[in-house]
Amino acid sequence: MLAVPPKPTEKRQRRNKRPEVGPIVALKRKFPAPLASSLWQKRTVEEWQAYWLSDVSALVEPGEVSAVKRLFDYRDEHARALRSYRKQRLTPGSTGQQRLSPAFEAMQKLEKMMLPLEDRFALSSMARLRLGVELGSAHKSLAEMNATFDAGGDDDDAYDDNDEAAIVDLPGLPDSR
Repeated sequence: MLAVPPKPTEKRQRRNKRPEVGPIVALKRKFPAPLASSLWQKRTVEEWQAYWLSDVSALVEPGEVSAVKRLFDYRDEHARALRSYRKQRLTPGSTGQQRLSPAFEAMQKLEKMMLPLEDRFALSSMARLRLGVELGSAHKSLAEMNATFDAGGDDDDAYDDNDEAAIVDLPGLPDSR
């Protein structure tokens, strides 16, 4: 049985087109930066202020401020749990055996709650890339990068003239020669 050829493009009902999204540049926040909690540690307050000075904070809607605040509450608690864990990594268990500090379990739970919020509010590089936010000095457009590649040239040319190549034995690894 032969495969059926695809329909001509003009007769297809579904057209898979990606939405055209450009980089988000210099948005203005719709409301003033909220105040940090007076219960937070100094470092958390500094991170809070840095977040609200960043461009990605302009993506936050007024109704999402409580979720951002919750994220920074989690971050503050995580920092406190980490400090506690570093002071005493092992604690006596119910029968006297050594076990990991409960602070370690608290840190793991907090990290699981923080990660989705950090992604939602673009606090990781990958989340910013997914949102299409321009990072740092990455100002080249996709067209400019493609033009660079289309111009030709081998980016490995710098390595072709290396006369000092040598085989190095690494201690602890079997000899692969």
